[in-house]
Amino acid sequence: MTATNEPLPRLTVIVPAYNESARILDCIATLKAQSYPSNLLQIIIVDNGSKDDTFDILRRTPGILALQETQPGSYAARNLALRHATGDIVGFTDADCSADPNWVRNAVAHLKNPNIGIVAGHVALDFGHGGRPSSSELFEQCFAFKQAENAALGVCVTANWFSPRMLIENMGGFDSSVRSGGDHKLSKQISKAGYKIAYAPDVIVRHPARTSFDELTRKRRRVIGGTYTTQCRGNKKPFPIFVAFLFKETLMRMHAIATRLPLRPLDRLRVGGLLIVLCGISVAEAFRLQLGGEPRRQ
Repeated sequence: MTATNEPLPRLTVIVPAYNESARILDCIATLKAQSYPSNLLQIIIVDNGSKDDTFDILRRTPGILALQETQPGSYAARNLALRHATGDIVGFTDADCSADPNWVRNAVAHLKNPNIGIVAGHVALDFGHGGRPSSSELFEQCFAFKQAENAALGVCVTANWFSPRMLIENMGGFDSSVRSGGDHKLSKQISKAGYKIAYAPDVIVRHPARTSFDELTRKRRRVIGGTYTTQCRGNKKPFPIFVAFLFKETLMRMHAIATRLPLRPLDRLRVGGLLIVLCGISVAEAFRLQLGGEPRRQ
């Protein structure tokens, strides 16, 4: 915990929102319920061109700064919020997440170490029911939001990220030209600059697990679009090598399913079969992009 005789820093929490009218107030409620002093906490929610009434809800919600970013993409929304942020520290999460009451306070304690550039907090999956998990939920349980592994590789996801604001600004913010993968790109920059990315299991947000095949495939196509844009556009990586990596990733995950992950035999088959289908979807999406298609937003 932060020592009581040291002044606490101002902190800004940034949340992009797109068509989140059904969930955004739940997210905001957990941000307002933080144990951190409210006079030191700024909450910025950025509507990113929603087709529903998300922005109308935000404008009527007290205690937050509601902004609009018309350029599609959550990284453009985050960059807009950074220009309005007043905190010495910035924290990022998603509109469908809920934050633990000590989320901010625990993150600030970790950032007392000046060598830490990013606190990569734990993302706990919320399955929301007590029944048997679907194949999609099992897949999420196996492979989604592995922040400890991310931090070890020098990356972090914006579902749960804290950094000194000046560090983010000095790095130029997020790449707003990509729809997915901008968090990995910026965190790699920070890591290569010599800063540590520290996994913090006590800095917790909860994210709903994707329960359906449709949700999982939409996420996968979006991720492939971001990765393709970062790696292949501008001839940065030959397309055959990009496709080969998709097969390699699938083989590595298949090996984990068969040998390492704590799954029952039938569940291994369920998750393995889904993995093969998602590999085919990933390759098809890569070819669509190579033929001139645009990255998907959702």
